[in-house]
Amino acid sequence: MQKYSKRVRFMALILCLIMALGCFTACGDNEPVEVRVKSITLNLKEYTFTNYETRVKLEAFALPSDAVNANNLVWESANVSVATINSENEVIPMSNGKTVITVTTEDGSVKAFCNITVDVEEIVEVPTVPVESVVLSSESYTFEEIGATVRIGEDIIPFSATDKAVTWSSSDESVATVDPVTGTITAVKKGTAIITVTTNDGGFTDTCEITVKPKQQTSGNEGSGNQGSQGSQGNQSTQGNTGTSTTKFNTKNIPAPKLDAAGFLVSDNLEYFNKYNKDCVAWLYIPNTKGSDGMGEINFPTAQGTDNEFYLGVDLDKTWKDEGSVVLDCRNTSIRETGEISDKNTIFYGHAKGKTTFDRLEFATRDADWFAKESNRYVYLNTLEYETVWKVFACYYTDSSQHYYLNTNWMLDTDTINAKLAALSSAEKLELVLDEQKMHDFSIDKASFVEFANNWRSRISAPENDHEYETTYKPYASILRNRDYGVTVGPDDQILTLSTCSSHIGDMRYVVHAVLVQSRPRTDRD
Repeated sequence: MQKYSKRVRFMALILCLIMALGCFTACGDNEPVEVRVKSITLNLKEYTFTNYETRVKLEAFALPSDAVNANNLVWESANVSVATINSENEVIPMSNGKTVITVTTEDGSVKAFCNITVDVEEIVEVPTVPVESVVLSSESYTFEEIGATVRIGEDIIPFSATDKAVTWSSSDESVATVDPVTGTITAVKKGTAIITVTTNDGGFTDTCEITVKPKQQTSGNEGSGNQGSQGSQGNQSTQGNTGTSTTKFNTKNIPAPKLDAAGFLVSDNLEYFNKYNKDCVAWLYIPNTKGSDGMGEINFPTAQGTDNEFYLGVDLDKTWKDEGSVVLDCRNTSIRETGEISDKNTIFYGHAKGKTTFDRLEFATRDADWFAKESNRYVYLNTLEYETVWKVFACYYTDSSQHYYLNTNWMLDTDTINAKLAALSSAEKLELVLDEQKMHDFSIDKASFVEFANNWRSRISAPENDHEYETTYKPYASILRNRDYGVTVGPDDQILTLSTCSSHIGDMRYVVHAVLVQSRPRTDRD
């Protein structure tokens, strides 16, 4: 009986253990096991857009599919300027380039990628600007010598017109001929002829009455008279002649310089000169450049022709003048056309052999007393639209064969410009195409410009074995090289260059550079 009782107790113990184990196992089944994403696969690994209207939807497949974070995925574009992705997981192209779309779990532990390329052929339609009219710079002109030539300037209105081509014709070629392409007029014999310019777009016209009235005639052979006394002066160009415009004005109408409280020149008489000669588009003034020897101060209007030679041999009324006029470089076209100074380098030339040109540029600015007074070291340049002030940062002599200082702009190479364009959006590209000045500024090699402007001292040169340089210029060259102007030119600055032949016979040029320090729209004149 006792053995049986022990067996019953043993079996009961075993049964209790089995029940306890079952209870423990059941309790464990009530605690869920969290399953997380182990991998993500996209329906596309790469895609190339060739049209901005195309959309492509990305789908992500997270494994295992029952993972707790399978539906909480984060989408992102590495470069939203190239392509973006919206809430529907649609990729939207923005501009040409490459980017990567990334899908990631919330904790960032698992990722997948799709390489996106946008390669759309962009065709920008540039609007056509029609010609509205054409205006000649002179209504009439008188030749005083047979065989002389002149080029009458024409202005196409508006400046932004797409087709600026014109043709020229003469009403009587036995009196005066005109080149149909260049517009150069040649006096043939005594008489009167009408020169007409006609625009290719719209057929607009304007005329100039040409009178040929020689001072001297060769008896019995009117057409083979004097070919022009100016040729002996060394200043004759295809544009020059010894004739006169029938519109007269006083080329000595130069008021005394006056600066206002803001430091701008407000006394120029530019509008008067421009009224009579449309080529008079700028006025220069440099303080304290008048000499005790009677040389005139640099305070006068300057002209801009279709080349850089014509006005170097004539006065502003286009009559012959040995010392000529100070000339604005014909490549600085925006000044003539819009009155704006937009090039990186605006350049003026003048002879150094008279009271009304650049003789005093050299004598005054190399003088120690002139340099010692900082207020002297400013150049005032006014146009018909703007008043500007520039501060001198360089004066030096250089060999006339060196033309490094005559660049109007420093432009990037084509590959660099194309690379810069590729990084822009379509809207930014269109803005550049429609704005000539913005495209011009976009293409400038600013690094090369800064290097040029701030390293002028190292480029000063002299002709080899030039005795005149050794005896006349070298002492001044050393002084000029060591001056401290306290000016550093930056990448967004603009500079002004004044260049003249040296006052002594030789191969030297004297150059002055200044940097733009302030500008404003032109104020009213009394």
